[in-house]
Amino acid sequence: MARKKPLDAGPMEKLEGPGSVKSRRNASLRMLLLIVSAIATVAVLILIFVFKPPFAPPEEMKIDVFLDGATPFFYGQMATAKAFSTCGPFDLFLDSREVASGDSRAQAVLQPAAGRHTIEAKNAKCNALLSFMVLEKECNGGEQKDCVSEGCPGVQTCVNGAYTPCLLPKKICVPGTKLGCSTNGCAFGYEDCNACGTGFGPCTPRGGASTDSGPCIGEACG
Repeated sequence: MARKKPLDAGPMEKLEGPGSVKSRRNASLRMLLLIVSAIATVAVLILIFVFKPPFAPPEEMKIDVFLDGATPFFYGQMATAKAFSTCGPFDLFLDSREVASGDSRAQAVLQPAAGRHTIEAKNAKCNALLSFMVLEKECNGGEQKDCVSEGCPGVQTCVNGAYTPCLLPKKICVPGTKLGCSTNGCAFGYEDCNACGTGFGPCTPRGGASTDSGPCIGEACG
């Protein structure tokens, strides 16, 4: 009896081992997971970069000093010294004499004598200085006095205890400008604008003629 030839089923795929179908599928799955993980990481980093809150720099530690009041300062006038601190509690001094203290702010009303003064706010870490001048009053207010500026006469007025700069009259003409005029209703001449431009001088006859030419009679007039 003849032997039956076994059926040829073709090459069989390996089910186990490094080259098997299962091994290749696992490798593909691991690669896919790595790619997805990398994409997710990049997406998270982008979200963090785009939506992260702005960086707030640390507050600078310092003390600032200010002086409130009308300037210039005159003797007898009140002024308020103010100080603000981001450097912790501090003391406020006027000419090395303590006048106030505070944790983050302090102020003191001052009435110093005439002369130069210094306000200082300080603690162990920070300090700030402010110098100012107190003047003697020149006047009480409203007084006026004559003055000269650039060779022209003017007036100074007392305002807040001090005289203003020399104020000149308003200019009405250009210095050296000539304006026609009549000397006596018969002879004519010119008025010259003064060097300050604030007015015209006397009428000067043309050609140096006398201003006293007598009455104007008949055709002689004009």
